[in-house]
Amino acid sequence: MEEGYFRFYLMIHGDIHPDGGKLFGMDGRYRDWGTPPTLQTMKWMGRGNSGSFEDLLTGWSTRGNHSPEPADASPLKGRIGVGMSDDYVPDQTGPYGPSLTVDRNYLGQLKKDVPHCIEIHVKMNTVTHPEEKQMGIQSITSANGVATATLMQPCMSPLYVDGAIMSVGGAGGYSSLAYNGDFAIKVISPTQFTYPVPLTVAPVAVVGMSPSYPLRFTCCLSTGLFDGILEWWINSRLAMRYTDRRFRGSAWTADNKTKYGIDNFWFAFFQGGPRNPTSNYWMFASGIVIADQYIGPMVTA
Repeated sequence: MEEGYFRFYLMIHGDIHPDGGKLFGMDGRYRDWGTPPTLQTMKWMGRGNSGSFEDLLTGWSTRGNHSPEPADASPLKGRIGVGMSDDYVPDQTGPYGPSLTVDRNYLGQLKKDVPHCIEIHVKMNTVTHPEEKQMGIQSITSANGVATATLMQPCMSPLYVDGAIMSVGGAGGYSSLAYNGDFAIKVISPTQFTYPVPLTVAPVAVVGMSPSYPLRFTCCLSTGLFDGILEWWINSRLAMRYTDRRFRGSAWTADNKTKYGIDNFWFAFFQGGPRNPTSNYWMFASGIVIADQYIGPMVTA
Protein backbone atom coordinates (compact mmCIF):
# COMPACT_ATOMS: atom_id res chain seq x y z
CA MET A 1 0.00 0.00 0.00
CA GLU A 2 1.61 3.28 -1.11
CA GLU A 3 -0.72 5.62 0.75
CA GLY A 4 -3.13 5.19 3.63
CA TYR A 5 -5.50 7.09 5.91
CA PHE A 6 -6.31 5.81 9.39
CA ARG A 7 -9.17 7.41 11.34
CA PHE A 8 -10.28 6.60 14.86
CA TYR A 9 -12.03 8.28 17.77
CA LEU A 10 -10.14 8.37 21.06
CA MET A 11 -11.39 9.18 24.56
CA ILE A 12 -9.08 9.16 27.59
CA HIS A 13 -10.36 8.65 31.12
CA GLY A 14 -8.42 8.67 34.37
CA ASP A 15 -5.05 10.02 35.51
CA ILE A 16 -1.92 8.78 33.71
CA HIS A 17 1.07 8.29 36.05
CA PRO A 18 4.05 8.28 35.91
CA ASP A 19 4.79 7.91 32.16
CA GLY A 20 2.96 8.27 28.89
CA GLY A 21 2.38 5.54 26.31
CA LYS A 22 1.78 4.61 22.69
CA LEU A 23 -1.23 4.92 20.41
CA PHE A 24 -2.33 3.69 16.99
CA GLY A 25 -0.26 4.15 13.83
CA MET A 26 1.15 2.48 10.70
CA ASP A 27 4.26 0.58 9.74
CA GLY A 28 6.09 -1.54 7.20
CA ARG A 29 7.88 -4.08 9.41
CA TYR A 30 8.71 -6.98 7.14
CA ARG A 31 10.00 -10.49 7.76
CA ASP A 32 12.24 -12.16 5.22
CA TRP A 33 11.46 -15.88 5.01
CA GLY A 34 14.35 -16.63 2.65
CA THR A 35 17.65 -18.32 3.46
CA PRO A 36 19.03 -17.15 5.86
CA PRO A 37 15.53 -16.58 7.21
CA THR A 38 15.44 -13.07 8.65
CA LEU A 39 16.59 -9.46 8.41
CA GLN A 40 14.92 -8.06 11.49
CA THR A 41 16.36 -6.92 14.78
CA MET A 42 14.16 -8.78 17.25
CA LYS A 43 12.58 -12.20 16.90
CA TRP A 44 8.98 -12.05 15.65
CA MET A 45 9.25 -8.30 15.10
CA GLY A 46 10.28 -6.56 11.89
CA ARG A 47 12.67 -3.66 11.67
CA GLY A 48 11.43 -0.27 12.67
CA ASN A 49 10.57 -0.76 16.32
CA SER A 50 11.86 -1.76 19.75
CA GLY A 51 15.11 0.17 19.68
CA SER A 52 16.31 -1.01 16.28
CA PHE A 53 18.56 1.21 14.21
CA GLU A 54 16.90 1.84 10.87
CA ASP A 55 18.07 1.55 7.28
CA LEU A 56 16.58 2.03 3.81
CA LEU A 57 15.66 -1.59 3.14
CA THR A 58 14.25 -3.50 6.07
CA GLY A 59 11.43 -1.63 7.80
CA TRP A 60 9.90 1.55 9.17
CA SER A 61 7.15 2.57 11.56
CA THR A 62 5.35 5.69 12.69
CA ARG A 63 3.03 5.42 15.67
CA GLY A 64 1.24 7.77 18.00
CA ASN A 65 2.07 8.43 21.63
CA HIS A 66 0.57 10.25 24.57
CA SER A 67 1.97 12.21 27.50
CA PRO A 68 1.56 11.51 31.21
CA GLU A 69 -0.70 13.54 33.47
CA PRO A 70 0.26 17.25 33.65
CA ALA A 71 1.22 18.72 37.01
CA ASP A 72 -1.64 20.02 39.14
CA ALA A 73 -0.50 23.62 38.58
CA SER A 74 -0.22 23.23 34.81
CA PRO A 75 -2.66 25.19 32.61
CA LEU A 76 -3.01 21.93 30.64
CA LYS A 77 -4.39 20.04 33.63
CA GLY A 78 -7.28 17.88 32.45
CA ARG A 79 -5.70 17.36 29.02
CA ILE A 80 -3.35 14.72 27.62
CA GLY A 81 -0.90 15.57 24.85
CA VAL A 82 -0.62 13.30 21.80
CA GLY A 83 2.07 13.09 19.13
CA MET A 84 4.18 10.68 17.08
CA SER A 85 6.67 8.31 18.64
CA ASP A 86 8.45 5.28 17.18
CA ASP A 87 9.04 7.30 14.01
CA TYR A 88 11.60 4.78 12.79
CA VAL A 89 13.04 6.02 9.51
CA PRO A 90 16.44 5.59 7.80
CA ASP A 91 17.74 9.02 8.79
CA GLN A 92 17.14 8.78 12.54
CA THR A 93 20.26 9.44 14.60
CA GLY A 94 19.81 6.88 17.39
CA PRO A 95 18.33 3.46 18.12
CA TYR A 96 14.88 4.87 18.92
CA GLY A 97 12.70 6.79 16.50
CA PRO A 98 12.31 10.47 17.42
CA SER A 99 9.04 11.95 18.61
CA LEU A 100 7.32 14.40 16.28
CA THR A 101 5.08 17.07 17.74
CA VAL A 102 1.36 17.04 16.96
CA ASP A 103 0.69 20.42 18.46
CA ARG A 104 -0.29 22.98 15.83
CA ASN A 105 -2.43 25.53 17.76
CA TYR A 106 -2.41 23.12 20.74
CA LEU A 107 -4.67 20.74 18.83
CA GLY A 108 -2.68 17.82 20.23
CA GLN A 109 -3.74 18.62 23.81
CA LEU A 110 -6.82 16.42 24.14
CA LYS A 111 -9.39 17.17 26.79
CA LYS A 112 -10.11 14.04 28.85
CA ASP A 113 -13.51 12.31 28.91
CA VAL A 114 -14.35 13.73 25.47
CA PRO A 115 -14.14 11.70 22.22
CA HIS A 116 -11.71 13.19 19.69
CA CYS A 117 -11.51 12.33 15.99
CA ILE A 118 -7.91 11.56 14.98
CA GLU A 119 -6.86 10.84 11.40
CA ILE A 120 -3.33 9.86 10.32
CA HIS A 121 -2.12 10.02 6.71
CA VAL A 122 1.05 8.38 5.39
CA LYS A 123 2.28 8.50 1.80
CA MET A 124 5.43 6.56 1.00
CA ASN A 125 8.42 8.41 -0.41
CA THR A 126 9.55 8.03 -4.02
CA VAL A 127 12.43 5.68 -4.85
CA THR A 128 14.88 6.42 -7.64
CA HIS A 129 14.66 3.03 -9.38
CA PRO A 130 11.42 1.22 -8.46
CA GLU A 131 12.18 -1.64 -10.88
CA GLU A 132 15.35 -2.66 -9.01
CA LYS A 133 15.00 -5.42 -6.44
CA GLN A 134 17.08 -6.22 -3.39
CA MET A 135 20.18 -8.44 -3.54
CA GLY A 136 21.54 -10.56 -0.71
CA ILE A 137 25.06 -9.83 0.54
CA GLN A 138 27.30 -12.74 1.52
CA SER A 139 29.89 -10.70 3.43
CA ILE A 140 31.34 -7.23 3.95
CA THR A 141 34.91 -6.40 4.97
CA SER A 142 36.73 -3.09 5.15
CA ALA A 143 40.24 -1.64 5.16
CA ASN A 144 41.54 1.94 4.97
CA GLY A 145 38.06 3.42 4.74
CA VAL A 146 36.83 1.18 1.92
CA ALA A 147 34.20 -1.56 2.40
CA THR A 148 34.10 -4.53 0.04
CA ALA A 149 30.71 -6.26 -0.32
CA THR A 150 30.36 -9.72 -1.85
CA LEU A 151 26.95 -10.55 -3.32
CA MET A 152 25.24 -13.93 -3.00
CA GLN A 153 24.44 -13.90 -6.73
CA PRO A 154 25.95 -11.96 -9.69
CA CYS A 155 24.30 -8.61 -10.37
CA MET A 156 23.14 -8.33 -13.99
CA SER A 157 21.43 -4.93 -13.77
CA PRO A 158 22.51 -2.32 -16.37
CA LEU A 159 22.64 0.17 -13.48
CA TYR A 160 25.48 -1.76 -11.86
CA VAL A 161 28.31 0.57 -12.87
CA ASP A 162 30.92 2.75 -11.16
CA GLY A 163 29.29 5.70 -9.39
CA ALA A 164 25.85 4.08 -9.11
CA ILE A 165 24.02 4.67 -5.82
CA MET A 166 23.55 1.47 -3.82
CA SER A 167 21.46 1.27 -0.64
CA VAL A 168 22.95 -1.15 1.89
CA GLY A 169 21.10 -2.36 4.99
CA GLY A 170 20.11 -5.28 7.15
CA ALA A 171 21.89 -7.21 9.92
CA GLY A 172 19.85 -5.38 12.53
CA GLY A 173 21.69 -3.79 15.41
CA TYR A 174 24.33 -6.52 15.47
CA SER A 175 26.73 -4.87 13.00
CA SER A 176 28.25 -1.43 12.59
CA LEU A 177 25.79 1.20 11.40
CA ALA A 178 28.56 2.64 9.23
CA TYR A 179 27.95 -0.20 6.77
CA ASN A 180 24.31 0.86 6.29
CA GLY A 181 23.18 3.71 4.05
CA ASP A 182 23.21 4.80 0.42
CA PHE A 183 26.63 5.00 -1.23
CA ALA A 184 28.30 5.65 -4.57
CA ILE A 185 29.90 2.31 -5.41
CA LYS A 186 32.89 1.09 -7.42
CA VAL A 187 32.26 -2.17 -9.29
CA ILE A 188 34.94 -4.84 -8.90
CA SER A 189 33.10 -7.78 -10.47
CA PRO A 190 29.49 -9.01 -10.98
CA THR A 191 29.58 -10.24 -7.38
CA GLN A 192 31.69 -7.61 -5.66
CA PHE A 193 31.64 -3.83 -5.17
CA THR A 194 33.24 -1.32 -2.83
CA TYR A 195 32.00 1.81 -1.07
CA PRO A 196 33.39 4.32 1.47
CA VAL A 197 33.12 3.82 5.23
CA PRO A 198 34.78 5.57 8.19
CA LEU A 199 38.34 4.58 9.02
CA THR A 200 37.16 3.57 12.50
CA VAL A 201 34.61 0.99 11.29
CA ALA A 202 35.03 -2.65 12.35
CA PRO A 203 37.18 -4.49 9.74
CA VAL A 204 34.64 -7.27 9.28
CA ALA A 205 30.86 -6.87 9.23
CA VAL A 206 30.17 -10.37 10.52
CA VAL A 207 26.56 -11.28 9.85
CA GLY A 208 26.76 -14.40 12.01
CA MET A 209 24.07 -14.99 14.60
CA SER A 210 22.10 -12.74 16.88
CA PRO A 211 21.20 -14.23 20.28
CA SER A 212 18.65 -16.56 18.68
CA TYR A 213 18.53 -16.41 14.87
CA PRO A 214 20.65 -15.63 11.79
CA LEU A 215 20.90 -12.19 10.21
CA ARG A 216 22.24 -10.91 6.92
CA PHE A 217 22.81 -7.80 4.82
CA THR A 218 20.93 -6.77 1.72
CA CYS A 219 21.39 -4.06 -0.93
CA CYS A 220 19.56 -2.41 -3.82
CA LEU A 221 20.53 -0.20 -6.78
CA SER A 222 18.06 2.44 -5.64
CA THR A 223 17.61 4.99 -2.91
CA GLY A 224 14.82 7.06 -1.43
CA LEU A 225 13.89 10.69 -1.94
CA PHE A 226 12.84 12.99 0.90
CA ASP A 227 9.25 13.43 -0.28
CA GLY A 228 7.17 11.11 1.92
CA ILE A 229 4.16 12.62 3.70
CA LEU A 230 3.03 12.28 7.33
CA GLU A 231 -0.04 14.20 8.49
CA TRP A 232 -2.42 14.25 11.45
CA TRP A 233 -5.88 15.78 11.70
CA ILE A 234 -7.57 16.21 15.08
CA ASN A 235 -11.28 16.95 15.05
CA SER A 236 -11.03 17.75 11.31
CA ARG A 237 -8.28 20.37 11.80
CA LEU A 238 -4.75 19.81 10.48
CA ALA A 239 -2.53 19.33 13.54
CA MET A 240 0.76 18.23 11.93
CA ARG A 241 2.26 18.01 8.44
CA TYR A 242 5.64 16.71 7.28
CA THR A 243 6.34 16.48 3.55
CA ASP A 244 10.00 15.44 3.74
CA ARG A 245 9.84 11.94 5.26
CA ARG A 246 12.00 9.12 3.91
CA PHE A 247 10.76 5.63 4.79
CA ARG A 248 12.51 3.44 2.20
CA GLY A 249 15.19 3.15 -0.47
CA SER A 250 13.64 0.29 -2.44
CA ALA A 251 10.17 -0.36 -3.84
CA TRP A 252 10.56 -4.05 -2.87
CA THR A 253 11.14 -5.90 0.38
CA ALA A 254 13.96 -8.38 0.76
CA ASP A 255 11.89 -11.32 -0.52
CA ASN A 256 11.57 -9.46 -3.88
CA LYS A 257 7.92 -10.49 -4.08
CA THR A 258 6.33 -7.93 -1.78
CA LYS A 259 6.03 -4.22 -2.49
CA TYR A 260 7.69 -2.11 0.22
CA GLY A 261 5.02 0.21 1.58
CA ILE A 262 2.40 0.34 4.32
CA ASP A 263 2.07 -3.19 5.63
CA ASN A 264 0.34 -2.89 9.01
CA PHE A 265 -2.01 -0.66 10.96
CA TRP A 266 -1.44 -0.65 14.71
CA PHE A 267 -4.48 -1.29 16.91
CA ALA A 268 -2.84 -1.27 20.33
CA PHE A 269 -2.33 0.94 23.36
CA PHE A 270 0.83 0.64 25.46
CA GLN A 271 1.88 2.26 28.70
CA GLY A 272 5.41 3.32 27.78
CA GLY A 273 8.56 4.29 29.63
CA PRO A 274 10.73 2.39 32.12
CA ARG A 275 8.28 2.58 35.03
CA ASN A 276 5.10 0.66 35.72
CA PRO A 277 1.83 2.63 35.87
CA THR A 278 0.81 3.74 39.35
CA SER A 279 -2.81 4.59 38.53
CA ASN A 280 -5.63 3.15 36.47
CA TYR A 281 -6.66 4.89 33.27
CA TRP A 282 -8.71 3.94 30.24
CA MET A 283 -8.41 4.46 26.48
CA PHE A 284 -11.63 4.13 24.47
CA ALA A 285 -11.44 3.78 20.67
CA SER A 286 -14.27 3.66 18.14
CA GLY A 287 -15.15 4.69 14.60
CA ILE A 288 -12.06 3.00 13.17
CA VAL A 289 -11.70 3.34 9.38
CA ILE A 290 -8.82 2.60 6.97
CA ALA A 291 -8.98 4.14 3.49
CA ASP A 292 -6.95 5.34 0.53
CA GLN A 293 -8.30 8.88 0.73
CA TYR A 294 -9.18 11.42 3.43
CA ILE A 295 -12.03 10.17 5.63
CA GLY A 296 -12.95 12.98 8.02
CA PRO A 297 -15.22 12.87 11.09
CA MET A 298 -18.42 10.88 11.17
CA VAL A 299 -21.49 12.79 9.98
CA THR A 300 -24.73 12.52 11.91
CA ALA A 301 -28.16 13.33 10.52
